[in-house]
Amino acid sequence: PFPALLMLTVSPGRLGLTLVIVPDGGAKIKDIDPACTFRGQLQVGDRIVTIDGKKIRTLEDVKVGKERVRKFGIVKKAIIAATADHLNNAAGK
Repeated sequence: PFPALLMLTVSPGRLGLTLVIVPDGGAKIKDIDPACTFRGQLQVGDRIVTIDGKKIRTLEDVKVGKERVRKFGIVKKAIIAATADHLNNAAGK
């Protein structure tokens, strides 16, 4: 449902993110470890929607290829909120 707005190149190994799969697509960031090497580019509430162009549907999808450099497609929390507000307004809520 959401296009990736930020492409982030991620080094191999542990991400340092706590994630939860959301029904409308992707893995929502619930927490960011202080040791996460790319923490300044993400915030809690952002979503990882693709990895190397493949849609994220399960937490196992996030683990695939963790031993190599990957490209994450991220949707920022602000875009998700703005889209939800727009849809609610359009529906008269």
